[in-house]
Amino acid sequence: MRVEFKETEWGRVVLVNGVEVGRVVDNVVSLDVYSPQYPWEGDRLDLGWAGSLIYSSINLGGHIMELIGHEHDGVRELVSIRIILNGEVPEGDLASMIIDVVTRYMDKGLLNLIESRGTGARG
Repeated sequence: MRVEFKETEWGRVVLVNGVEVGRVVDNVVSLDVYSPQYPWEGDRLDLGWAGSLIYSSINLGGHIMELIGHEHDGVRELVSIRIILNGEVPEGDLASMIIDVVTRYMDKGLLNLIESRGTGARG
C-alpha cells in the first residue's frame, strides 16, 4: 500500500492508495477507520439512548495511540484513532505507522477496497 501526504490549509491529508483516511495536524495523526474491531477495554462513557463510548490508549514506542469506539444496541465500531507523536517523525516512518494501524484496525472489506486501488483494479 502507498501512503501520501497532501498539504492543505488545515494540515496534511493522509491518503492510502489515493483514498483519504485522515489528516496530520501538528503532532497528531487522526484516522477515520470504521471497524468492528472495537476497543474492548478502556474507560466507558454512557451516553444514554445514544449508547456509549469507549476510550483506550496504547503506547507505540514513545508515541500514544488513542482508540475511541462507539457501542449502540450491541453494535460496536471503532470510530476514531489518534496517534499523538512524541516529536518529529520522518515521513517514511510515519507512513509505515499509518499502514500498520490501518491494516490492523480497518474493516477488512474496506481495506480490500483500498488495497485494490493500489493494484489498478476497480471495484
